Amino acid sequence: MCKHAETPLKPANMRFAIAFILLSASVTNAQSQDATTPLRITLGEAIEIALINNYALLASRLAEEDSRLQIRAAFGTAFPTIEGASSYTRNIKEANPFAGSSAGDFFSGFAFIDWLGFNETARTDGLDVTNPITFAEFADRQRRGLDAAGILPTEPSDNPFSVANQYLNSITITQKILDAPNWNRMLHPDGYRTALEQISKAAERQEQIVIGQVREAFYGALLATQEAHVAVQSVSRTQASRNETAQRVSNGILPKIERLSMDVELANQKSGLVQAQTRASNSLDQLKYLLGLDLGQELILIGSLEIHGMSPYLSISTTDALAHAILQRPDLEEARMSHRLALNEVRANKMSRLPTLNAFANFNYSGRVPDNRTFTVTSPTNPFSFSQGSNTYFSKAYWQSSVNVGLNLQWTLFDGLQRRRTVQRAEVAARQAGIGLEQLTAATKMEIEVALRNLDAAYHQIDSQEANVANAELNYEYTLARSNEGVANTLQVRAASSQLDTSRLNYLRAVHGFLVAQSNLEVALGIPIEKQTDIQLASANK
Repeated sequence: MCKHAETPLKPANMRFAIAFILLSASVTNAQSQDATTPLRITLGEAIEIALINNYALLASRLAEEDSRLQIRAAFGTAFPTIEGASSYTRNIKEANPFAGSSAGDFFSGFAFIDWLGFNETARTDGLDVTNPITFAEFADRQRRGLDAAGILPTEPSDNPFSVANQYLNSITITQKILDAPNWNRMLHPDGYRTALEQISKAAERQEQIVIGQVREAFYGALLATQEAHVAVQSVSRTQASRNETAQRVSNGILPKIERLSMDVELANQKSGLVQAQTRASNSLDQLKYLLGLDLGQELILIGSLEIHGMSPYLSISTTDALAHAILQRPDLEEARMSHRLALNEVRANKMSRLPTLNAFANFNYSGRVPDNRTFTVTSPTNPFSFSQGSNTYFSKAYWQSSVNVGLNLQWTLFDGLQRRRTVQRAEVAARQAGIGLEQLTAATKMEIEVALRNLDAAYHQIDSQEANVANAELNYEYTLARSNEGVANTLQVRAASSQLDTSRLNYLRAVHGFLVAQSNLEVALGIPIEKQTDIQLASANK
């Protein structure tokens, strides 16, 4: 009897990746040219296509990338934030900030100060101060001086401090100095770095599951195809027997009821053939779906349900298998990481009672630009002689910069017990993660035990069925020879034919069960993809 041989899958190196891309491109090209062009693939090629095109893997990789981006974004809180802002305000009408106070009298008194200053200057310069000029004369001489310079006096304003155009440009830099919960998540070994490793384990496990699904679908499609082939052979033999029976009936050797009985049996077998062919088509469609191929693509599987050599798993014990799975299965490692992450989250939430401290620096550049940028200049030697000047829009008189730095400390002293409830919920999540790890370990043990039992049962069934097929073939040939000699009747031939078909189907199903059991065992053990055994299927061309 042919047993099982292991052939390791190629490692996921650059050469393997290039093979993936080329194979996928050839499949896509074949589909674009003609969906009816047959695509011939082996089991290894089917797995390679699935690792590229499988819908579940594509969605899983996008979810993996999204999770990685979220975690990496969390690391950004350790870096400073730089914010820029720029604004322009046009003041149509601005309220006087000193309205209702005595400040207006204070500012209006500046003219009197100029008058007093003029008389005092005249006195100290040795001039005649017995007749100082009055304030009215002082104001009149100033008006005449402005008229002589061609300067119109400005109209009094409700708000002398109003400026028509205001600009504000600022850059703010903020740096976290103390943020205990987030620092714990980023720096603790069971923080964000463990979360990134957890994502990798989840992706690796998803690939193992998809490979198992593809192998099972491939084996199932082979079985359904072989069942349809057996059904074709059965119909062919029954058709030959029916023709022989009809000839004997015509010769008067057999009664007509023999021919009618053969007609009924032939019709039943043809109906079974249609059902077998339908199952084969459905199995191929299921495989195409897993491979991400168009359902209209014609698919030809290279291989048949035969195994060679001895399976390396037949001698493994449940204890050793479970110990291996605990160390190797990515989802078990992921569950352990989830438990550690949950415990770390409890610590992080407890640290939220500590204050947060931020450092900041503000750089501002502002402008207050009036519409009328002309100004009056008084002669330093003659207070009644004036001239007029003008500033540009970006004159330093209107624009100025400012810088300020500081620290911002925030400390929530009481939050209505929300922090306490958050910590309690994190503790519940940690216990749930621990229970999930225990449940997954128990489920793994059950998967391994079931797969080992199925593998052993299929192995012994193959032994018996292979010998049974040989006996059934010999029995059919012997019965058919006796029938040709006129010793055996048609009932005996039909019985021998039915036994042969049943024996062949039982053997194929036993091989299929062995292949599926081994595939399930490898998935249950968490065998790395590059080390998984690929049962060498006999070439269909042999």
